[in-house]
Amino acid sequence: MSETHSMMRARRIDYICDRCSEGCMVGTDVANLTTLPLQYIHRCNICGWTAVFAKIYPHVEYVQETAQ
Repeated sequence: MSETHSMMRARRIDYICDRCSEGCMVGTDVANLTTLPLQYIHRCNICGWTAVFAKIYPHVEYVQETAQ
């Protein structure tokens, strides 16, 4: 099979703190292993509030660029 290529653009996804609305939630490298899907503990980099999400923030999403 032959190779093909396309241009991709990286996009950073942050989650703004629901408590202070100023900081960003950052993954703490701790997962709740008793849930499916896994839930990851996050802490706000400004106020320290903690929350649990199914994704690790920040993360990168790739978007295919369209031809112009």
